Amino acid sequence: MTLRYFLRSAPDGKILQISALDALDPTEWHGDEISYADSETLNSDIGGYYMDGTSIRAKGIPASPHHTFNYTTKQWALDLSAAWYAVRRQRDKLLASSDWTQLPDVPITTKAAWAVYRQALRDVTQQVDPLAIVWPKQP
Repeated sequence: MTLRYFLRSAPDGKILQISALDALDPTEWHGDEISYADSETLNSDIGGYYMDGTSIRAKGIPASPHHTFNYTTKQWALDLSAAWYAVRRQRDKLLASSDWTQLPDVPITTKAAWAVYRQALRDVTQQVDPLAIVWPKQP
């Protein structure tokens, strides 16, 4: 069954609002009227679609949580700053969880092994690809 909807989108194709015909007064609407068959999907995930001229298109699945949709190219693009931020957050959590290993009452052999691990954690930001980090193993 095809239902009638009213849709408002930005010039770049980003869908701003979708409303079912019975949910608003059409005389007060300033968007475009569309017909769309898969109303359940459309209503559950407006952010998963974009307008391509007069057609609704699915964005597809991003390669990672650090990809953002580029409405100009109509493709997912890696946000490097977001990916590196996530790497640094994970690294900081791992460093914080191993802080105890550097306390004065920790045996020297334990402290030394963990110091190597902690330095390797600090060095993860020197790797090339934030989506393919090789994390060091705890001693």
